[in-house]
Amino acid sequence: MSTFTLIVIGVADNTGSINVPQFGLFDFWIELCINITSKIPDNFTEIIIYLHDIILYEDHFNISRDEIYRLLNQKIIETKPYLDQRIIIHDFSYKPFNILDISYPHLIIDMAHIFSYRMDKSIIWSNYYVDVYQHPQIMIEFMPLKSVYLGWNNREISSKKFIEITRCGYVRTFIECLIDSGFIVDTINDPIEILNNIIKQIKKNLMSIWRQIKKGVKSTDDGGHFDEMFESFSILDKILEKLFSNKLKEEILNFETYEEYTEFNSKLNDPCYI
Repeated sequence: MSTFTLIVIGVADNTGSINVPQFGLFDFWIELCINITSKIPDNFTEIIIYLHDIILYEDHFNISRDEIYRLLNQKIIETKPYLDQRIIIHDFSYKPFNILDISYPHLIIDMAHIFSYRMDKSIIWSNYYVDVYQHPQIMIEFMPLKSVYLGWNNREISSKKFIEITRCGYVRTFIECLIDSGFIVDTINDPIEILNNIIKQIKKNLMSIWRQIKKGVKSTDDGGHFDEMFESFSILDKILEKLFSNKLKEEILNFETYEEYTEFNSKLNDPCYI
């Protein structure tokens, strides 16, 4: 049997309460889980999922740790019918996350933002994680780790294609694609910010053209069509598609290489659109 392992870090959300844990991030994880497991080839007959969160190993709350785990595992039981039936283990770990316990192949979903990503595609501890939690200084940059950081509770990307997994278990992430395409030139903490900046740059370029032809850009509230049109392009999907197709930075930023450019050009020259 072939097994693929998912490690989720930071899935128990303490936002908004110091008395009991909140579980909004767990719902986000379930959306991600459905997406990720659909990308795992069918030759992997078993999927193992370990969930970690450092707040579960500290005495933050006014309820017992056993009660916290009971609540969390109850949520796992409730979601089981909706998840991939190849999942044989889907548990919150009773021990803190240890990088040395990771098996291969795997994917780490870093909700706690404990990693930074380097140009050589290696992964290092983020300064925040090391400084706050004093993790032992294991030289993880020499380990073949695969991790994605998707932002905090970022549902915009939870259903998108941000990984590829081959039948031999090789994982390629959107972060590695950003490196290959030339968007990452230094160690980064937030790859989602780079995606957002790509979208902003494309939108800015198109808006400049729109202003020249239309003599201005009205807001959506005022009956303007530019924002509605741009939203309809589902530009994030198109950017990710180009990234995984090994397109370079120059092409990705050039909207003329997108199929949607024809629609943009048509509406640009249509007097009904303002």
